[in-house]
Amino acid sequence: MTRLAGFPAIKTLEQFNYDFAKGVKRSQIEELAGLGFIERNECLKPEI
Repeated sequence: MTRLAGFPAIKTLEQFNYDFAKGVKRSQIEELAGLGFIERNECLKPEI
């Protein structure tokens, strides 16, 4: 699918630079990437 979309490069979470993106919580991204929220039937909502 990403090839069909015409993205210039494929990036993965393993390549993500958490040091550069200071406001990103690595633990939260890893939790979301595990898709456990789907098994628990949870909705994603922004933290305010």
